[in-house]
Amino acid sequence: MIQTLLSRQDLAKRWNLNPRTIIYYEQNGIIRRVPKLQVPRYSLSEVEEIENEGLDINPTLPLERRSLEKKIKDLEKELNFYKEKFADLKMLIG
Repeated sequence: MIQTLLSRQDLAKRWNLNPRTIIYYEQNGIIRRVPKLQVPRYSLSEVEEIENEGLDINPTLPLERRSLEKKIKDLEKELNFYKEKFADLKMLIG
């Protein structure tokens, strides 16, 4: 079986990403490099598997993610506030 390997640059180009993002994906277990090679290479079959399974290969950047998580928490607090007010109104009405 012939295994085709992609360089980090080739994979970044294929996924339209910065090569540093590929390193981030490695660190977070999204993709694995082929072991025992001095230069990073990625198995084409694993790349295609990730693409075919529809895995999210473009998660938000950590800073953006934190910002969105904070916004979600703030919106949840606001929602709970209005739920409490609505419950109070329901009790007053009847």
